[in-house]
Amino acid sequence: MVKLLNMIPEQRTISLTIEGMPTATMRVAGQATGDGRSVTIGVEPDKVTPLKVFVTLPKGGFAEAEGGLLPHCGGPVQPRTRCVSGQFQSTGSSKTMSTAKQRGFTGWHMLTVMGLFFGTIISVNLVMAWNASRSWSGLVVENTYVASQQFNGKVAEGRAFEASGIRGRLSTEPGAIRYVLTRNGEPERKIDKVIAVLKRPVEEHEDMHVELVRMGVGVFAAEQSLKPGQWVADVTAMAGGALVYRQAIRFIVSGEVQ
Repeated sequence: MVKLLNMIPEQRTISLTIEGMPTATMRVAGQATGDGRSVTIGVEPDKVTPLKVFVTLPKGGFAEAEGGLLPHCGGPVQPRTRCVSGQFQSTGSSKTMSTAKQRGFTGWHMLTVMGLFFGTIISVNLVMAWNASRSWSGLVVENTYVASQQFNGKVAEGRAFEASGIRGRLSTEPGAIRYVLTRNGEPERKIDKVIAVLKRPVEEHEDMHVELVRMGVGVFAAEQSLKPGQWVADVTAMAGGALVYRQAIRFIVSGEVQ
């Protein structure tokens, strides 16, 4: 198959001629062959004209084409060979040659696509499951029924703490935690023990239980380093073993989060 391309906006006349094979003849399907050695084709502007060109060489003249002629459409063609849809097929000889094989989409290609598709999904799911196992499970209370029964009591307890006039202030510094208690603006004197449960808002593996030491009237501290980021402190203050005050504080430790 020969394709003639006219890339100018006017009709052109193109001639096909056999060279190098004196005894060969040429025939173009659907076209007048003239002397059998050349043919003139009119090509419309900005169009491609496909042609089926058949070149025949008599048996006695076969040797004249030997010696390295390469079979390809549009140039020197192997003797007694015709060019059909990109393939060269012998018409009078046992020799058959073809261009590079065109490979299409096969079952192996489909298998590869399916493997990549499901492999990606499985990999993403494994990564997400691994991250989920290392982060907060989402559990707030172990038993919602029991928690609902205790809700009103916790609300009443919070109101009692608020009415007591006790206030707590938590501060952090590198390697230490400091908690100051006041009652009606004055340092709290009765409280003798403070316990803090420090935890991340959405993780459990960094939770810690810290008992603060009394450093003065209403002042408690502990040597404890905290990583940068958000923390929640559940602070319990007691006097003589009895609960006096409870407070939940969300705070941020400055620094670069790793």
